Amino acid sequence: MDIVEYFAASTGDWPETGVAGVESEWMELGQMTIPVGRLWVGDPMLANEEDGCIVEAPPGAYNVSVKGMDIGGHRRISRLRAVLDGETAGEIGDPCGDTFTDCGLVGLCDMAACDQAVTDEYADEYTDDVWQAVDESDVNCCEFEYGGNHFQLAWVPSGLGDGEFYVFAIKSGGRTVGIEVEFLPPGFVLDEDDDLPRIGE
Repeated sequence: MDIVEYFAASTGDWPETGVAGVESEWMELGQMTIPVGRLWVGDPMLANEEDGCIVEAPPGAYNVSVKGMDIGGHRRISRLRAVLDGETAGEIGDPCGDTFTDCGLVGLCDMAACDQAVTDEYADEYTDDVWQAVDESDVNCCEFEYGGNHFQLAWVPSGLGDGEFYVFAIKSGGRTVGIEVEFLPPGFVLDEDDDLPRIGE
């Protein structure tokens, strides 16, 4: 099942409380180029090193995919990851950091390439471009170019919306080959008294 088919079957506007979520298999979003290897995840409207989390990995083509979670028929994205093409994602260990968003989305890019393209001169233009792209699709991977420099940015809705989320380095054969963000942990249950999950819960 692909992403469009999976979320087309979602029901309601908000998950039921007291129901354990069931994760899907990984679903492909697309492939993106990471020219330097500074994998960054964070609020796409605040694309900078301080406001996010960076994992150092080899440069190259990365396959971006997501997992969904079905909570009583209502479906949300539970995880986002990018893995170096040709590598098999091994087990993830303890979190290597965390990130946050205030716009209900989390973006993924090569921060070195983003910094080169989105200088102060183009910062406002970049923000306008991302909002326009998000209006067209809230799950996507696009290329942006400013002043002759370009980079790719993927973005997805972050679980139930704004919040803080654990970030993991993906390992294979002892080396880092990707990055993963957890929006909703396996078996997540929405509590009646707390309508948004806190990090690690």
